[in-house]
Amino acid sequence: MLKPPDFIIIGAMRAGTTSLAERLARHPEIGMSRLKETDFFIEEKNFSRGYKWYQSLFPSGKRILGEASPNYTKGDVFKGVPARIHATRPDVKLIYVVRDPVDRFCSHYAHSCLVHGGLSAPEEVFNEREGAHVLASSMYYRQVSAFLEVFAQSQLEIIDFDDLVSAPDMILADICTFLGVDSTREFASGEKTNSAEALAMTPAWALRISQHQAVTGLKAAMPASFRSSMKHMLSRAFGAQREAPPIPQDTRERVRDAVADDVSRFRELTGRAFANWSV
Repeated sequence: MLKPPDFIIIGAMRAGTTSLAERLARHPEIGMSRLKETDFFIEEKNFSRGYKWYQSLFPSGKRILGEASPNYTKGDVFKGVPARIHATRPDVKLIYVVRDPVDRFCSHYAHSCLVHGGLSAPEEVFNEREGAHVLASSMYYRQVSAFLEVFAQSQLEIIDFDDLVSAPDMILADICTFLGVDSTREFASGEKTNSAEALAMTPAWALRISQHQAVTGLKAAMPASFRSSMKHMLSRAFGAQREAPPIPQDTRERVRDAVADDVSRFRELTGRAFANWSV
């Protein structure tokens, strides 16, 4: 038997990867990792834990196994991920969910404010390392090109977030066909566990603790239902909603200009129009 994973949702962050992973986990032939974001193939995160640890995250008795780690398409800060994946599973299938790059930037910025705090105002964040990172995560051609240096394009499925929202059953059927499992399976919609609203209602200190590497092993040992219950409990107990700064229109335009060339290259690579995007 080949080693897991059979497929990986490689990103992009804030483009519906959590919802997609949770819905695929309901398919009887698919087993998703207990940690949605294993970050195993990232040297600075969990690669040192070893393959046995990684393998322990996957359930038994499923025909194909998958995981979802949007950090894999943050090549500006996490180097060498495609090569590590290829060394383990050169035949792995990759799913990349993309979203209007400007909207994704704004959502990522808000997420970073809520989880980490300390960011400058949106119009000033471009001058910071974190701002450059948030912007680079919206440059899909740049990120996916690193994977196409070692994987065939036929191993890559590009999903538009807009399609996933507007026609989820059709997109999920297409993904199942790509993965080689029953595509007639119907998927019920799930709770938005990683939505901006849920993050805003969770205390900042709890979010920061949950992101710490030392907590990863503990989270891996917990059932997903228990982790979800803890989030709800914290939200109810400390429930004042926090807010990220609004994104001014001129900042959105600055993001649009910055990603325009990358978007053009991405459209050419995929042969798709992404007609609803603002770029």
